[in-house]
Amino acid sequence: MSTDFHHSSFASLISKLLRNAEFRTALEDSLDEPGKSVLRKIQESTPVSEQEVDEIYDAAYEAYRENLSQVLCLGWDGNHPGGSGALYVGELEGVYLVSSSDYDDAGPFESLDEALELEYFQIRTPNPELDASEIPLERLLEIARDVVDWEGGGEIRINEERYVVQGNDLVKVGA
Repeated sequence: MSTDFHHSSFASLISKLLRNAEFRTALEDSLDEPGKSVLRKIQESTPVSEQEVDEIYDAAYEAYRENLSQVLCLGWDGNHPGGSGALYVGELEGVYLVSSSDYDDAGPFESLDEALELEYFQIRTPNPELDASEIPLERLLEIARDVVDWEGGGEIRINEERYVVQGNDLVKVGA
């Protein structure tokens, strides 16, 4: 698997992720006895070597991906074959992962703000859409400002509502 996901950073967050029962169960169920021994060490806050972390990394990463909750989706449509895609921000126990239809996974991030610093969220995007039920509208509008085409009379859909550029603002259509 080719990814920008930082192996050593993720390893340090495994103990935090173990607070999630579904993650913990999925990880435990996928490990052999040597892996379970490494997991016990992590749970007991006993130091583990990089080699020991390597033994459980793939299983931990898969358990993490399987149990993420999607908190944000940025989609786009370039109106041509291959011109559409999406970025997904998932979260589990305050650990964020950015995955995409077009890019390798990136993370882990310890906050949504840190994840949103990725250059992908700073690129003018054709026909952008943002979907996020748990993020306040004000924050979604901040994100939208970085992906909307300001010069071309841009617009964006945020949680199914259409917003258009008016001067220096994004204004909800029909408001």
